[in-house]
Amino acid sequence: ALVGVVLLRRSVQPLLLPVTEAGVRLQRVAGTGDPATTPDDPQHLATAVSSVVQQLHSLRAGLEQEQQRYSRDMQIAGRIGREIATLNTLDTIVPRAINLICNELDLYHAQTCTMPRFF
Repeated sequence: ALVGVVLLRRSVQPLLLPVTEAGVRLQRVAGTGDPATTPDDPQHLATAVSSVVQQLHSLRAGLEQEQQRYSRDMQIAGRIGREIATLNTLDTIVPRAINLICNELDLYHAQTCTMPRFF
């Protein structure tokens, strides 16, 4: 009977090699345990998959927040651009732009500099 178990294990083990390798890679990505010491247990693989899924959800939420912030900033920049486009002189454009930037972006201080034209 023991010989049968050993032979069965040797014949099944090569078939499970891709699953074992996937588990080790998932554990590395997920940071769940030491892959060298973790046994080939479906529960460990499920834990690693769950951890990777949680990381993906977290990354997606962060990306959505970043996209919303970028969209808001672009709307504010467009609004500021439209408001200062109607002004005629640099003496009125700069203070108005700074005030709008500080108010819209909730900044305490904003600064501009002018560059001379070289052409």
